[in-house]
Amino acid sequence: MLVFHTEIHIITFLVILLELVFFFYQIIYYLSRPSDKTRLYYLILLYLFIQHNFIGGLFPDKNIPIPIIIQNILAYAVAFMLGMYFPYYFYKAFGLVKLKFYAYWGSIVFLLGPFLLCFIIPYYLTNDFALSRKITMIVPAAYSYSFLYSLARAIKIRNQTEADRNTRKEIIGMYIAVILFTMLPIITFFETDLNDMLRPILHFHNGSQVVEIITINSGLLAVTALFIRQTIKQSRREYEKLLESEKKLLEVNSDLTIKVMERTHELELINEQRINTFINLAHETKTPLTLINNYLNEYIEKYKETSAEQTQELNIIRNSIRKLTRDIINFFDLERIRKGFHLYDHNQICDLSCIIQENLPLFRRYALQKEIEITDDIEEQVMIQAAPEALDRVINNLIENAIKYTSYQGKIHISLNIKDSKIAFSVTDNGIGIPDSMHEKVFYPYSQLNHEKSNFQGMGLGLSIVKKIADDLNGQIVLKSKPGIGTEMLIFFNVYEGLNHIPPTISEKDINTIPEFYPSPTLRPTTETSRPVLLLVEDNLQLLNFILNKLSVYYEVYTAMSGHEAIDQVKKMKRLDLIISDVMMDKGDGYELCKSISSQVDYCHIPFIFITAKTTPEDKIKGLALGAIDYLYKPFLIEELQYKIDSLLNNMALQRKAVIDNAYKSLLNGNSKADASSEHDSFLSSCKTYGLTTREQEIVRFIAKGLTHKEIADSLYISDKTVSKHIQNIFDKASASNKIELLNKLNLTLASFR
Repeated sequence: MLVFHTEIHIITFLVILLELVFFFYQIIYYLSRPSDKTRLYYLILLYLFIQHNFIGGLFPDKNIPIPIIIQNILAYAVAFMLGMYFPYYFYKAFGLVKLKFYAYWGSIVFLLGPFLLCFIIPYYLTNDFALSRKITMIVPAAYSYSFLYSLARAIKIRNQTEADRNTRKEIIGMYIAVILFTMLPIITFFETDLNDMLRPILHFHNGSQVVEIITINSGLLAVTALFIRQTIKQSRREYEKLLESEKKLLEVNSDLTIKVMERTHELELINEQRINTFINLAHETKTPLTLINNYLNEYIEKYKETSAEQTQELNIIRNSIRKLTRDIINFFDLERIRKGFHLYDHNQICDLSCIIQENLPLFRRYALQKEIEITDDIEEQVMIQAAPEALDRVINNLIENAIKYTSYQGKIHISLNIKDSKIAFSVTDNGIGIPDSMHEKVFYPYSQLNHEKSNFQGMGLGLSIVKKIADDLNGQIVLKSKPGIGTEMLIFFNVYEGLNHIPPTISEKDINTIPEFYPSPTLRPTTETSRPVLLLVEDNLQLLNFILNKLSVYYEVYTAMSGHEAIDQVKKMKRLDLIISDVMMDKGDGYELCKSISSQVDYCHIPFIFITAKTTPEDKIKGLALGAIDYLYKPFLIEELQYKIDSLLNNMALQRKAVIDNAYKSLLNGNSKADASSEHDSFLSSCKTYGLTTREQEIVRFIAKGLTHKEIADSLYISDKTVSKHIQNIFDKASASNKIELLNKLNLTLASFR
């Protein structure tokens, strides 16, 4: 979907709009404080991204009266400008002094040099754009990964004395940004392949543009999050230093009290202006995010029937945008609360019963993914004076938290009734529970339950906003919870006692309050084919679905989400060629699964491939000692996993063939070696005449030995129906009506292999 009859894709256009809004806001703030160099460095970076997105999306275009060769050079020039500034930004904005070489000489030598020598000159002389593009990407790709390594060392040196959580989050943000940006040379190198692959899906000849825009601008999003966080921290530090200075000045000289207070007030106003700017930014950000959501929904609906795979990928993007939107709204709403602003107009009358009933079908669908049973006891027509969207937010937060922290096949009960002239709304689950020490802290901003392996950690803002809404309504929250038993979150509200004829306000649904749904993987049992059978064990639903969809094209794939579930699954399977398992899982990790499988005679032959985020040599040695064949470290490319699987299965097939050949030789009767060799050669010649495949030749040998269909299937690790299909093909090719006729045509007898 292109815009304005140009080569700019709709997604590129929406990204540019969003970045322009943020860019002009930052210019206004920079003009008010031109000494803020960090903001200046960020503005330059943001401008270069906008320039790259626009020119890279626009060129090349035959309808523009500029020579194509000039258009291509301009498009790649802005990309290299962005690449040269990226190391400089990290060097200046984060004080990483060890990146000085990359900030100056490195970019000139390894980016500007290859651009001039390997792109412009060859392209001008040969007019071969594809070859010039690939040649010029080799050095920048190596340089980008060298920069990633040096970035890790620079951060380590700078933060040797800093080990708090905030520093770790900053490091993770920088890694995400740089890793995403280093994908640019790879995308450019394989641009033609990407375009060929995506053209049937996007109906757009330059599909690599969409991939490139989403990838590198995701890196910009990570940098932006770090910048906003850094700005707020700086503002708070300035304010804290001011308060400390005020105290010292009052102790030293009381005559300076008035001046200090004046300065304090001035800085408070500045800080208030800054916070208000960010609050307004949150409001303005909702508009472009709304545009992105709507255009994306329209695009998905338009093409969902023609491209199911693309629709699924876009749904993941849509869910990620919703989560980003919800996190931004929560973050800035919290800042508004801290400033004493009111988020909602509670001068409305609404039916709380109706609001809960409207939400329940949505959350039952959400709970179905974990086979959680939701029961309810909702009293009808419970009226309350409150903003319906505030109540909607309370309900969504409490029920979504209950589902997140409740194990598979758990239970949740939702009740609403009037007790002692109070409205009592409660959500009860039998999930993991909350320790006593965390009962008060869970209502503090950024407070999280730090469990060892959780895929649902958020920003920790939801319950703090719920607490604020309850306080605004003069409500009371009662938390009852024990680890391993469950949690009850109970809120008491005041009953509305006004006129009964006032019509209740209906809650308007905000799409960004809806939780992301990641459907459970569809179990794909082995069909009656000769395709290899794999068991995929991974407890992250998104990653499990992704790998499942990719591997199911070539293999029959079963799935499990824990080691314990995988063990049960193996016992039900008739055949299994390979297990691919994550290492870190809650209910039975990968090591436990491997140990259990290896200890059982019926399954100890099944090879293992581990997928893990743990990169220490000790962990790898532990897995190999348990019998694992190979390791794959996250993040990884799906192609790498496929190559490992194919290589392993091919080796296993060769081993099986060698065993069968040896068995064949040992079963030969007492005929002389010359006669056996002659008969074998005659058999192979006949097989070639009738066009029998290697697998069909193996089956013929087993037929000559007098084996049944089931015995042949067990020997070759395939199903009975597959054997029957192969035998039918053999009879058809040889034009034989029975076993004796078949063996005669192939110069074999039943005694040949006995």
